[in-house]
Amino acid sequence: MNQIFSRMEKLPSSSFSSVMGIGIVSDALLQLHLYLLSEILEYSCLAVYIGLVSVFLIMKTAGWKKSKQHSFNTPSVLGSFTFVAGSAVLFTRMSESGYIFVDIPAIVLTLVFTVALGFILFRSAGMGALNDVKKPYLFLVPFIAMLGISVLSSQAYSKLNIGYPYLFPLSSAAWILGFAGTIVFIIYTLVKFKVGFLNSMNLNGFYFIYSGIASLAAFSAILIMAVYNVESTLIEILFRYILIILFVWAISFSVLLFYLYFIKFVKGQVEFRHRVSFWGAVFPMGVDSMGSFFISAYFHMGFLIYLAYFYAFIGLFLIIIALVEILASIVLPGNRYS
Repeated sequence: MNQIFSRMEKLPSSSFSSVMGIGIVSDALLQLHLYLLSEILEYSCLAVYIGLVSVFLIMKTAGWKKSKQHSFNTPSVLGSFTFVAGSAVLFTRMSESGYIFVDIPAIVLTLVFTVALGFILFRSAGMGALNDVKKPYLFLVPFIAMLGISVLSSQAYSKLNIGYPYLFPLSSAAWILGFAGTIVFIIYTLVKFKVGFLNSMNLNGFYFIYSGIASLAAFSAILIMAVYNVESTLIEILFRYILIILFVWAISFSVLLFYLYFIKFVKGQVEFRHRVSFWGAVFPMGVDSMGSFFISAYFHMGFLIYLAYFYAFIGLFLIIIALVEILASIVLPGNRYS
């Protein structure tokens, strides 16, 4: 029992990246009409979400709040935004399955935690947060959460068809914040680290976030325009250019990372010893699939649907690998995922 508690205590605050990954790949498979696989992943995502929430509640109840893994340092707080993003992804997927009663409570939940985590982040670190984080991709997690809230609120309006005066501004504001933050921190990363942040020794699955967040921004923008019937010619022209730039960046960067991973594999630098960095690549694969699907439909470019299938199945493959790794870390003594 103590061993189980010890493993629970070592779960990082970013554990909900697994919920993000499973949920978005389920959504991508749904768009591609692979209903059985999508449904299996949907309920698996719900089970993982309930399990993680239960574990963190138990940990807080047990007085493990002072653990180093869960102290209020900048990386931990940034990682906690995966709870917001995971919640948005899961409840969006459930809404698509007809569970529309979760829409409004889910929006309230994600907004409350976003405000709370934002307050904790700025109060504990402020501008010094930029110097506390060694992994720059962590800064993108809050903006993924914002874009997730945009998708969730758009989905809620499409299903409920009520609350336009509230949901349209929320969807739009969340998208603007998510998009603006994404651009700022991608530029910040490129200026500060240049290509150094792609050092092959430090490369892991989470770097695909730089690709995935662009796809997320693209398809969430398309969703806003479609759901709320935005018919302004000027906005549509502006969005077309933005969508093209986002999609080209997303696909180009993912291709670059696939190439770098191939080089890393050839050099024997890939470590397959019970690491959960695979989870970091699952979510980007899912949103790249969704981005390809929505861009294909929006611009009437049918050939892009093959990209949607490619990324969806890569995401599904990575989920299987990650689950095998976690099971191996539990079964094999002396190993744990990190």
